[in-house]
Amino acid sequence: MAHVALAAPLLMSGGADRTDRAGLDALTLGEDAASAMGIDLTRLRILLVLGLAALWRGDRRGGGD
Repeated sequence: MAHVALAAPLLMSGGADRTDRAGLDALTLGEDAASAMGIDLTRLRILLVLGLAALWRGDRRGGGD
């Protein structure tokens, strides 16, 4: 069951990435352009922070060095 706990953050962050791929693509043009395209920047930032935190937490659970 430990392998499920290790894989869960990675799976969740991958799902968040897929749902906001258009937002991330628009963000490459800049914040003003993304906002003009109707992208909710606050929501996108929150999802990015949560996704990165989940990845970092999953990495730290690995029990390496």
